[in-house]
Amino acid sequence: MKKTAPDFFYDILPTVNFLLLVCAIFLLVKLLFVIFGTYTPAKINVSSSFIKPPELSESLVVPKQLPIFQEEVFQKKQLFGQTTTNKRKPTQTFVLAGVSVGAKDIAVLKDITNNKSYYCAVGDMIGEFRVKEITKDKVILESANNTLEINR
Repeated sequence: MKKTAPDFFYDILPTVNFLLLVCAIFLLVKLLFVIFGTYTPAKINVSSSFIKPPELSESLVVPKQLPIFQEEVFQKKQLFGQTTTNKRKPTQTFVLAGVSVGAKDIAVLKDITNNKSYYCAVGDMIGEFRVKEITKDKVILESANNTLEINR
Protein backbone atom coordinates (compact mmCIF):
# COMPACT_ATOMS: atom_id res chain seq x y z
CA MET A 1 0.00 0.00 0.00
CA LYS A 2 1.30 3.39 -1.01
CA LYS A 3 1.55 6.10 1.68
CA THR A 4 -0.01 9.44 0.91
CA ALA A 5 1.66 12.76 1.71
CA PRO A 6 -0.16 13.42 5.01
CA ASP A 7 0.60 9.90 6.30
CA PHE A 8 4.31 10.31 5.40
CA PHE A 9 4.38 13.69 7.21
CA TYR A 10 2.96 12.15 10.40
CA ASP A 11 5.49 9.29 10.25
CA ILE A 12 8.52 11.64 9.88
CA LEU A 13 7.34 14.24 12.45
CA PRO A 14 8.80 12.52 15.56
CA THR A 15 12.20 12.23 13.86
CA VAL A 16 12.21 15.94 12.93
CA ASN A 17 11.20 16.87 16.48
CA PHE A 18 14.06 14.78 17.89
CA LEU A 19 16.60 16.47 15.55
CA LEU A 20 15.31 19.94 16.51
CA LEU A 21 15.61 19.04 20.20
CA VAL A 22 19.23 17.86 19.73
CA CYS A 23 20.11 21.11 17.88
CA ALA A 24 18.50 23.24 20.61
CA ILE A 25 20.47 21.43 23.33
CA PHE A 26 23.72 21.84 21.36
CA LEU A 27 23.12 25.57 20.91
CA LEU A 28 22.23 25.98 24.60
CA VAL A 29 25.46 24.27 25.67
CA LYS A 30 27.47 26.42 23.24
CA LEU A 31 25.81 29.58 24.61
CA LEU A 32 26.62 28.59 28.19
CA PHE A 33 30.29 28.04 27.26
CA VAL A 34 30.41 31.47 25.62
CA ILE A 35 28.78 33.19 28.59
CA PHE A 36 30.66 31.47 31.41
CA GLY A 37 33.88 30.55 29.62
CA THR A 38 37.09 32.52 30.00
CA TYR A 39 38.18 34.79 27.21
CA THR A 40 41.68 34.40 25.86
CA PRO A 41 42.58 36.91 23.18
CA ALA A 42 44.47 35.70 20.16
CA LYS A 43 48.12 36.66 19.96
CA ILE A 44 49.18 38.92 17.14
CA ASN A 45 52.49 38.35 15.43
CA VAL A 46 54.33 41.58 14.84
CA SER A 47 56.62 41.24 11.88
CA SER A 48 59.91 43.02 11.65
CA SER A 49 58.59 45.19 8.82
CA PHE A 50 56.20 46.87 11.23
CA ILE A 51 57.12 50.56 11.63
CA LYS A 52 56.70 51.96 15.11
CA PRO A 53 55.45 55.55 15.45
CA PRO A 54 57.91 58.08 16.85
CA GLU A 55 57.74 58.62 20.56
CA LEU A 56 55.53 61.47 21.65
CA SER A 57 58.15 62.89 23.95
CA GLU A 58 60.51 63.42 21.00
CA SER A 59 58.06 65.41 18.90
CA LEU A 60 56.40 67.54 21.58
CA VAL A 61 58.12 70.48 23.17
CA VAL A 62 56.60 71.22 26.55
CA PRO A 63 57.44 74.59 28.11
CA LYS A 64 58.92 74.41 31.58
CA GLN A 65 56.58 77.07 32.92
CA LEU A 66 53.11 77.94 31.65
CA PRO A 67 52.30 81.63 31.07
CA ILE A 68 50.70 83.42 33.97
CA PHE A 69 47.24 84.91 33.50
CA GLN A 70 47.48 88.68 33.45
CA GLU A 71 44.20 90.43 34.14
CA GLU A 72 45.46 93.89 33.18
CA VAL A 73 45.76 92.77 29.55
CA PHE A 74 41.98 92.66 29.37
CA GLN A 75 41.52 95.91 31.23
CA LYS A 76 43.75 97.93 28.87
CA LYS A 77 42.27 96.75 25.57
CA GLN A 78 38.70 96.84 24.40
CA LEU A 79 37.87 93.42 23.07
CA PHE A 80 34.82 94.26 21.00
CA GLY A 81 35.59 97.68 19.53
CA GLN A 82 34.50 101.16 20.44
CA THR A 83 31.03 101.75 21.77
CA THR A 84 29.11 104.27 19.71
CA THR A 85 26.53 106.76 20.87
CA ASN A 86 25.24 107.49 17.37
CA LYS A 87 21.53 107.20 16.89
CA ARG A 88 20.44 104.17 14.94
CA LYS A 89 18.95 104.80 11.56
CA PRO A 90 15.42 103.44 11.28
CA THR A 91 15.24 100.02 9.71
CA GLN A 92 11.91 100.80 8.08
CA THR A 93 11.10 103.25 5.30
CA PHE A 94 7.49 104.43 5.26
CA VAL A 95 5.39 106.14 2.61
CA LEU A 96 2.10 107.85 3.44
CA ALA A 97 -0.52 106.16 1.24
CA GLY A 98 -3.61 107.89 2.62
CA VAL A 99 -5.24 109.69 5.55
CA SER A 100 -8.83 109.65 6.81
CA VAL A 101 -9.57 112.58 9.12
CA GLY A 102 -12.81 112.47 11.10
CA ALA A 103 -14.04 111.25 14.45
CA LYS A 104 -11.05 108.91 14.53
CA ASP A 105 -8.01 109.84 12.45
CA ILE A 106 -6.67 106.88 10.49
CA ALA A 107 -3.55 106.76 8.30
CA VAL A 108 -2.44 104.18 5.78
CA LEU A 109 1.34 103.74 5.80
CA LYS A 110 3.25 101.49 3.45
CA ASP A 111 6.54 99.99 4.63
CA ILE A 112 8.75 99.82 1.53
CA THR A 113 11.45 97.60 3.06
CA ASN A 114 9.02 94.87 4.17
CA ASN A 115 6.34 95.55 1.51
CA LYS A 116 3.56 95.79 4.13
CA SER A 117 0.70 98.24 4.59
CA TYR A 118 -0.37 99.45 8.02
CA TYR A 119 -3.72 100.99 8.99
CA CYS A 120 -3.01 102.96 12.15
CA ALA A 121 -4.48 105.48 14.57
CA VAL A 122 -2.82 107.71 17.17
CA GLY A 123 -1.08 105.56 19.79
CA ASP A 124 -0.70 102.44 17.60
CA MET A 125 2.68 100.72 17.28
CA ILE A 126 4.20 100.11 13.85
CA GLY A 127 7.37 98.09 14.34
CA GLU A 128 9.49 100.11 16.76
CA PHE A 129 7.55 103.33 16.15
CA ARG A 130 4.45 104.71 17.91
CA VAL A 131 2.04 106.94 15.97
CA LYS A 132 2.22 110.32 17.72
CA GLU A 133 0.09 112.54 15.46
CA ILE A 134 -2.01 112.27 12.29
CA THR A 135 -2.97 115.33 10.22
CA LYS A 136 -4.38 115.58 6.70
CA ASP A 137 -0.90 116.07 5.18
CA LYS A 138 1.48 114.19 7.48
CA VAL A 139 1.97 111.47 10.09
CA ILE A 140 4.49 111.76 12.91
CA LEU A 141 6.04 108.55 14.23
CA GLU A 142 8.11 108.42 17.39
CA SER A 143 10.52 105.82 18.78
CA ALA A 144 12.93 105.79 21.72
CA ASN A 145 15.79 107.22 19.63
CA ASN A 146 14.22 109.44 16.98
CA THR A 147 11.13 111.06 15.49
CA LEU A 148 10.03 110.38 11.94
CA GLU A 149 7.73 112.76 9.98
CA ILE A 150 6.07 111.30 6.88
CA ASN A 151 4.59 113.80 4.42
CA ARG A 152 2.41 113.23 1.40
